[in-house]
Amino acid sequence: MAAETGARPEWTAFRFGQVEDDVRKCVTAVREYEPLPHRESIRGFVYDVDTGLLTEVE
Repeated sequence: MAAETGARPEWTAFRFGQVEDDVRKCVTAVREYEPLPHRESIRGFVYDVDTGLLTEVE
């Protein structure tokens, strides 16, 4: 993101424990990152490696 926006995010990526909750936290952090344009269209998904299905996290 720093290369695209010219600003380094204040948050860091982290590993997932409770996948859906952690995706929600990540989506919130990215939506709140003001230098990033079009933040209203950010969505989060969980990929199931066994089935190949994507599930959107609300």
